[in-house]
Amino acid sequence: MEFFKNQKEIQNWNQDVLNNTHVLIVGVGGIGSIAALACARLGIGRISLCDMDTVEPSNLNRQLLYGTHDIGKQKIESALINLSQIHSLTSYIEGFDFDIFQNWKKFINLVKKADIVYNALDLPEVKKLLVANLCLKLRKPMIFSGTDPISGNAGMILFQQPDGSPCYNCLTAAIHSVKEEYRPNLDTNKIDQYDMFPVEQMADYNEILGKTTVYTASIITMFGIDLMIHWLFRWFDSFPNRIILDLYNFTCETWIETNSCQFCQGT
Repeated sequence: MEFFKNQKEIQNWNQDVLNNTHVLIVGVGGIGSIAALACARLGIGRISLCDMDTVEPSNLNRQLLYGTHDIGKQKIESALINLSQIHSLTSYIEGFDFDIFQNWKKFINLVKKADIVYNALDLPEVKKLLVANLCLKLRKPMIFSGTDPISGNAGMILFQQPDGSPCYNCLTAAIHSVKEEYRPNLDTNKIDQYDMFPVEQMADYNEILGKTTVYTASIITMFGIDLMIHWLFRWFDSFPNRIILDLYNFTCETWIETNSCQFCQGT
């Protein structure tokens, strides 16, 4: 069946590229669930989902993969069922229910197999940075999308090239949220040599209840999906490294930066 007839009519579209792409989505919450929906509807060939949480009532205002019947279930279990039965057109979908930071070696193997990583993790910041630096080490392109935990009307989207420069840390200064004694553990030269990371001990932070709305999560996520498509199709005209979106004030800023830091070192 010609599921993708309309999008294949877009100029310079290449459905074969999507059919042969393997996307790993890390975190299947407000951002990750919408990214999974988009990937399935686009016809991404292989979609891997990774999460360890359960579905809570407060998730349902923005996490579109789940319904009230999923409350209390593991997100991966519900995501696989709902995605495969309703939204998947041609994709092979698989799920992994484990704590990636307590089982770092297992996660490394998942990243190695993927063509691109969609980083949709929440706080603390060190979680996102660890995944970003692993992608640098393994030379995997990474998309990050996240919303402002204080305001439900703002968010950031960024693209980290496989060779870095600028990397996630360049664009966010995330290292400053990590305790100094743990910063050497983030070295990209040895980040794939650890068995686990004590993320709860690595950074001081206060848990902030998410106030994101479904429309904010959707828009932020789709900006990330758009960056992914541009990368896969090599549409590099005006390709930003970072996008800051403020839906309260109706502003959108794009950044093309060439900073370097202790991780990517301008490579």
